[in-house]
Formats: sequence, structure tokens, C-alpha cells
Amino acid sequence: MISKLSLISKLSLISKMTLISMLTLISKLTLISKLTLISKLTLISKLSLISKLTLILKLTLISK
Repeated sequence: MISKLSLISKLSLISKMTLISMLTLISKLTLISKLTLISKLTLISKLSLISKLTLILKLTLISK
């Protein structure tokens, strides 16, 4: 009886640990994906801003 209880408690502990590790892994992955998405978006916005600025500069140069 005691051995069964200890086995059950060990199993529940292991399952809790794996659940926790899975959750932390998932949260880390989502955090990483969010960060990469944000960095990609900022990169794209920076590039588009730069291209707009150069376009405006070129247009003003041409108009002169």
C-alpha cells in the first residue's frame, strides 16, 4: 500500500513537472515568436520609412 502511494505521488510529481516544463517552453516559444514578429515589423516599418524619405528627397531634387 505504501509503495503504491509513493509510486502515485512520484508519478503525479513527474506529470506536474513535465506539465510545468511544457508550459514554460510554450510561453518561451510564444514570447520568442512575438519578439521576432515585432522586430520584423519594426524593420519593415523602418525600411518603408527610409524608402519614403529617399523617394521624397528624390522628388524634391527632381522638381528643383
